[in-house]
Amino acid sequence: MSKSDRYLSHSGMKYKNENEAQKILLSSLLQCYGNDERLIRGSYRRIKGYGRKQIEFDDVTLFRNNKDELLKNYYIRKIKTKSGKYFSITPFGLIQYCNIKKSFEDYEIISLLKFLEFHFNQFKSKQDSKLFKSLNRIIKNTDDLDLRYKFHDVISAIKTRDEGFHLTVDCVYKLYRGSVDPGLDVLVTSISYFEPDNEYFLKFDINSKKSTGKPETITEEKFNHMFAKFIISAFLHSLYTFHLKFIYVFTPRPNRRIAILSIDKMTKNKKEHEKNIKSNKSFDKIALDIVKQFNIELKSNIELHSKQLDVLV
Repeated sequence: MSKSDRYLSHSGMKYKNENEAQKILLSSLLQCYGNDERLIRGSYRRIKGYGRKQIEFDDVTLFRNNKDELLKNYYIRKIKTKSGKYFSITPFGLIQYCNIKKSFEDYEIISLLKFLEFHFNQFKSKQDSKLFKSLNRIIKNTDDLDLRYKFHDVISAIKTRDEGFHLTVDCVYKLYRGSVDPGLDVLVTSISYFEPDNEYFLKFDINSKKSTGKPETITEEKFNHMFAKFIISAFLHSLYTFHLKFIYVFTPRPNRRIAILSIDKMTKNKKEHEKNIKSNKSFDKIALDIVKQFNIELKSNIELHSKQLDVLV
């Protein structure tokens, strides 16, 4: 069987390439989040995630032909329960899906949020319990195009590295300085998954202010939580500072000479200004605290790397 034939569906359609097949299957699993009919329950009815059995995929043949490749790359994981085997998308699968997609539709952003909410809540504290109400308020008051752009901006900066038995995810935040200047990549968290022993190792975390000589072993739930927390924090920080930049540019100031603009352009700029203000005003104390804390951590991390460079002077 040729490689192209592997992706032949039972409906008679041939998908263009491997990415097309993966996009369809990963999307199917991502959209399970938030759907009570797709809950996976373990012992004592403990919720273990969201997903599907093999026979529950819209295109069973497509999934069966690509299942091994998806499991090998850890884009999906197998969850065994008394009621059978389920398959669920992993953070690595989420990154792969977003890289294939390159842009999001509104329904996909909702699915992404549900995925993040589930994994974030595995280790949530009492202080975090109202976070998603805050996040939903921001989304409601923010332009859809801005949401899509910033979501993709944050997730596309995350890097994965295949190192044999180790699969490493580097949660990188990109600081932009302008449309031409590529800015600065800041490493926030780095975690490795060791496939043979099904173990996760924390190699670097911005809060530890150091890269550990001996990586710390963490649970899968802890990794999923850290991954979700990073995206939420980075997304809020990116969105708030993005709008803040334009609010600063377009806010009238005393003695400021305004260039002669057409009425249409002035009206457009005013609407953009009001839109940015509306979005940032929807950030309550919970969201603002996350933005401020993430900003402190970024500055601390940059300072840490600067000190390491001082050794060479």
